[in-house]
Amino acid sequence: IMFPIVSGILKDGSVSDLDPYAALYVLMLAGSASFSTPIGYQTNLMAHSAGAYQFSDWVRFGLGLQIVLMIAGVLGAFFLY
Repeated sequence: IMFPIVSGILKDGSVSDLDPYAALYVLMLAGSASFSTPIGYQTNLMAHSAGAYQFSDWVRFGLGLQIVLMIAGVLGAFFLY
Protein backbone atom coordinates (compact mmCIF):
# COMPACT_ATOMS: atom_id res chain seq x y z
CA ILE A 1 0.00 0.00 0.00
CA MET A 2 2.82 2.43 0.84
CA PHE A 3 5.13 1.49 -2.05
CA PRO A 4 3.42 3.76 -4.63
CA ILE A 5 3.72 6.69 -2.22
CA VAL A 6 7.40 6.08 -1.56
CA SER A 7 8.02 5.47 -5.25
CA GLY A 8 6.29 8.74 -6.10
CA ILE A 9 8.40 10.63 -3.59
CA LEU A 10 11.57 9.10 -5.01
CA LYS A 11 10.58 9.85 -8.63
CA ASP A 12 9.37 13.34 -7.80
CA GLY A 13 12.55 14.31 -6.02
CA SER A 14 10.59 16.35 -3.48
CA VAL A 15 12.86 15.09 -0.71
CA SER A 16 16.41 16.00 -1.60
CA ASP A 17 19.32 13.69 -0.78
CA LEU A 18 17.06 10.71 -0.12
CA ASP A 19 18.79 7.44 -0.98
CA PRO A 20 16.31 5.06 -2.66
CA TYR A 21 17.84 2.08 -0.89
CA ALA A 22 17.37 3.72 2.51
CA ALA A 23 13.74 4.58 1.73
CA LEU A 24 12.96 1.05 0.57
CA TYR A 25 14.84 -0.45 3.54
CA VAL A 26 12.70 1.51 6.00
CA LEU A 27 9.56 0.68 4.00
CA MET A 28 10.43 -3.02 4.11
CA LEU A 29 10.97 -2.97 7.88
CA ALA A 30 7.79 -1.00 8.49
CA GLY A 31 5.80 -3.46 6.40
CA SER A 32 6.99 -6.40 8.45
CA ALA A 33 6.49 -4.78 11.88
CA SER A 34 3.11 -6.14 12.85
CA PHE A 35 3.74 -7.13 16.42
CA SER A 36 1.15 -5.20 18.38
CA THR A 37 -2.02 -6.97 17.21
CA PRO A 38 -2.92 -10.63 16.87
CA ILE A 39 -4.37 -9.95 13.41
CA GLY A 40 -1.07 -8.59 12.06
CA TYR A 41 0.12 -11.92 10.70
CA GLN A 42 -1.06 -15.53 10.50
CA THR A 43 1.37 -16.85 13.09
CA ASN A 44 0.22 -14.17 15.53
CA LEU A 45 -3.29 -15.62 15.28
CA MET A 46 -2.01 -19.15 15.88
CA ALA A 47 -0.07 -18.03 18.96
CA HIS A 48 -3.04 -15.98 20.16
CA SER A 49 -5.39 -18.94 20.24
CA ALA A 50 -2.86 -21.51 21.47
CA GLY A 51 -1.47 -19.31 24.25
CA ALA A 52 -4.82 -17.90 25.39
CA TYR A 53 -3.48 -14.36 25.09
CA GLN A 54 -5.58 -11.24 25.49
CA PHE A 55 -5.50 -8.35 23.02
CA SER A 56 -3.86 -6.19 25.69
CA ASP A 57 -0.94 -8.66 25.88
CA TRP A 58 -0.16 -8.02 22.21
CA VAL A 59 -0.27 -4.26 22.68
CA ARG A 60 1.85 -4.34 25.84
CA PHE A 61 4.69 -6.42 24.41
CA GLY A 62 4.33 -5.71 20.70
CA LEU A 63 4.30 -1.94 20.95
CA GLY A 64 7.68 -1.90 22.70
CA LEU A 65 9.10 -4.23 20.09
CA GLN A 66 7.81 -2.03 17.29
CA ILE A 67 9.41 1.04 18.87
CA VAL A 68 12.75 -0.76 19.15
CA LEU A 69 12.52 -1.87 15.51
CA MET A 70 11.60 1.66 14.44
CA ILE A 71 14.65 3.17 16.14
CA ALA A 72 16.98 0.42 14.92
CA GLY A 73 15.60 0.63 11.37
CA VAL A 74 15.96 4.38 11.06
CA LEU A 75 19.43 4.35 12.58
CA GLY A 76 20.40 1.45 10.34
CA ALA A 77 19.20 3.28 7.25
CA PHE A 78 21.02 6.43 8.32
CA PHE A 79 24.35 4.72 8.93
CA LEU A 80 24.22 2.12 6.15
CA TYR A 81 23.04 4.40 3.36
